[in-house]
Amino acid sequence: MILAEFFIPHGHCYLWKPELVGLHLVSDGLITVAYYSIPLLLIIFLRQRQDIPLPSPAQLAQINQQLTQEIQQRQQTEAILRDREQRFRAIFNQTFQFMGLLTPEGKLLEANQRSPLQPFVK
Repeated sequence: MILAEFFIPHGHCYLWKPELVGLHLVSDGLITVAYYSIPLLLIIFLRQRQDIPLPSPAQLAQINQQLTQEIQQRQQTEAILRDREQRFRAIFNQTFQFMGLLTPEGKLLEANQRSPLQPFVK
């Protein structure tokens, strides 16, 4: 290690008590075994089970391509909606006559910016 001289030994934190250092070595070893054994056991388990279908790399590539196309379609739709919203706002806010958006109950939600009623809209 390049900067090893700047760090204190791990055992220094435990006052070099053999019980504490040993406990941490054992627990670190068990954690290491768990990290490596759990994925391996899952792979073994899934390969032995015939009722759990695992997709092939070709199927995964096809699914990935479909998702990519769907993302592109959604992005195009969002761009179209943003453009339409921008056009609507431009027309709505540049009209000198009163123009407003109402709820079905008739409550005024929004009035255009050039409207004389704009200060009264919440």
